[in-house]
Amino acid sequence: MRNIPIFLSSDNNYAPFVATTIASICDNTKAFCDFYILDGGISRKNKENIKKLKMRFKNFSIEFLSINQEVEFKNIEYKNFSKYISISTYNRFLIPRLKPKLDKILYLDVDIIVKNDISELYNTDLKDYLLAAVPENITSSLDRLRYTRDLNLSIEHKYFNAGVLLINNRQWLIQDVLKDVFNTEHRYRNKLKLADQDILNIIFNNNYKELSAKYNVLNEDVYCEAPYKELCSCIRHFNGPLKPWAINEKYSKKSYMVRHISEFWKYAQMTSFYNELLDKCNDPKQQEEIIRKLHLEFMVHKRVLALTENRAKRKDLQEVAHKIPIFLSSDNNYAPFVATTIASVCDNTKSFCDFYILDGGISEENQEKICSLKKQFGNFSIEFIKIDLEKEFCSIDYKNECSYVSMSTYNRFLIPLLKQEINKAIYLDVDVIVAGDINEFYKQPLNGHLIGAIPDLCRNYEFLNNVKEWVGLKLDSKYFNAGVLLIDCQKWRENDITNKLFDVEKKYREKLRMADQDVLNIYFENDYEMFNEMFNEMFNEQDASGDFIIRHFSGSIKPWQADFYIHSKTKRPCKTANLDLFWKYAKITSFYEQICCIKEQYLTSNLLYKRFNAVVNKGVIK
Repeated sequence: MRNIPIFLSSDNNYAPFVATTIASICDNTKAFCDFYILDGGISRKNKENIKKLKMRFKNFSIEFLSINQEVEFKNIEYKNFSKYISISTYNRFLIPRLKPKLDKILYLDVDIIVKNDISELYNTDLKDYLLAAVPENITSSLDRLRYTRDLNLSIEHKYFNAGVLLINNRQWLIQDVLKDVFNTEHRYRNKLKLADQDILNIIFNNNYKELSAKYNVLNEDVYCEAPYKELCSCIRHFNGPLKPWAINEKYSKKSYMVRHISEFWKYAQMTSFYNELLDKCNDPKQQEEIIRKLHLEFMVHKRVLALTENRAKRKDLQEVAHKIPIFLSSDNNYAPFVATTIASVCDNTKSFCDFYILDGGISEENQEKICSLKKQFGNFSIEFIKIDLEKEFCSIDYKNECSYVSMSTYNRFLIPLLKQEINKAIYLDVDVIVAGDINEFYKQPLNGHLIGAIPDLCRNYEFLNNVKEWVGLKLDSKYFNAGVLLIDCQKWRENDITNKLFDVEKKYREKLRMADQDVLNIYFENDYEMFNEMFNEMFNEQDASGDFIIRHFSGSIKPWQADFYIHSKTKRPCKTANLDLFWKYAKITSFYEQICCIKEQYLTSNLLYKRFNAVVNKGVIK
């Protein structure tokens, strides 16, 4: 897993809050974070105090990036801004220029507390967007009038808060957004109230990726939401003039605010600035009483949180009580893709998964690489089950015409026999990426059937009809794809299905074109539970259909080989859908560089793809 680059902006006065924000992130995030502080004049002493967090946390680095604001923003006027906004708010615009090699970055204001793992936010897929943010809950008609009249925003525009931003850093630089910033500031100078936030909303008028509200819970959200709903939030943002470190009479009268600022003080106590922050309270006479209130509120907060966590734990225990058994089959060559599939399952599934790898010769080194996913995910186990192909399938005369299918494809016939204690199991091909909770598939009812599968809708009717004709299936039979299966293992064993499938293979040996898939379709002809295609969204020449839980890169061309395929009729290169999903999870495995090499070798060695590669690189594809 790559380090998470996080940018914060501060002058010397805000140094204590930089430290507090960093403490909250490091306390809740497993991944290593690279913090870049846009330095508007932080003293050497305060820099050292911030760095003292290294004594408590080991999962971060810090770099201070000096900003000469007088030079950088010499043409900017900010006389109309709110009094609590300084010129340093514009620092975030300089990030892509300061760190041009970073692909994606996270920007956070320093009046923020992070309460959960920040990796979840950072791993959000930006797709083609330059920016991702959380829309504000605008209830005031005056505010909406200002946005539409003064800022020329569309009536449908969802005005977003700029305190939490996920930025496509490279594209931001390529498209020269900084130039747009200065032009927009000059044009709307006399109408801006919220500085950079107004500018960003003008530039990205409804053209940004909307993030969940949990990633930026504002003060007004806390006031409006149901009690304690914010406990589940990921990021708490103390926006506006009232800050948790400004303990005074104003705060004491706003009880809803007092209830939440204990979160800030929890992390402030971890920094070297804690006593300094207490001393800055505006009204020393009331300080003791308000801190006492804070303590009481914090104890209530903790009690409610404990109750919430206990409920969640009980729910999790109920879910985990049925661990999800998932079988995959692979030889050594396909080990990288086993890891990629597992990563996608674990990233999207709350339940605990038991992975059983039907091992057709995976090396110890590759087994260790697959198991290294344990460093990132704690919700799975792995067991490698050695399969002696020559022994188990000695009766099978393997001469399948599908060149990219190996003998190990028959391993799935053995699943119910290998683990007698398992009553129901999932089988997945290793060219599968899971984009949702796999439990949604596991809990599908089989309604008395031995297996559940998804009809093969991706292949042309001519091909399917030929397959049916070859193997003796009725033309109206629903031919299913065997890459995603839900199996009633208990009934399978009771009915001796494995041996019956071997008998089918022997009988139809000369007619099989799709190996085990044909065998399964012959035996279970229309006698299986048909599931929605979202559980096996397959490759097709009309692109992917839309929402899905499981994406299956079926066919001869895989995402680790090329970004395109050759259309069967036009013989022209065409894009393959959802490649970003595959590479998203390939990147977090220990095989990423190896997979990149596999792709490069394929594109340079295959004559047909070598011929079209130049065309594709020019963008001449459908």
